[in-house]
Amino acid sequence: NLPQCTVCHQHHAIAEPTADILKMGADSVCITCHHQNDKGWRTGEQMYGMISELVRLRDQAQAGLDEAQNLGMDVTEGRFQLQDFRKDFLQLRTISHALELAEFTKKFQEAKERATNAHQVSQDAIQEFHYRRKGLLVALLLCFPVLILLTLKVREISNGRP
Repeated sequence: NLPQCTVCHQHHAIAEPTADILKMGADSVCITCHHQNDKGWRTGEQMYGMISELVRLRDQAQAGLDEAQNLGMDVTEGRFQLQDFRKDFLQLRTISHALELAEFTKKFQEAKERATNAHQVSQDAIQEFHYRRKGLLVALLLCFPVLILLTLKVREISNGRP
């Protein structure tokens, strides 16, 4: 007993589907059938909130992976997580048509976990980069005095002093 596709998506001038179609406001398509605080309205608001959170998490993970990759770190696992996230996100948008909040929430949790994992990969890689950098600095600081002492010893030997 769901409405035909054209009720929400129109016949002509079909816009790119975005989460905004679920956003309840004055220009929302949903208010033609749903009234403020009825079940459909609340479901739409909840779905919009979840999709918005996923978009934020995706953008955060993408930015982190790009940063880590620019630092020369391997973030392949994070890229795979983000690729799987995109599949989940597409499925989530398809599930939204049924307006079944339980199924939608389940897929949301899966997508959220993947985006969170991708972001964690990026943060771990960035942390590893800084750890390596500090390790290199410590190694150089420890080697430098030894190098100076060796230079002095070579001069001493070359001048004929044991």
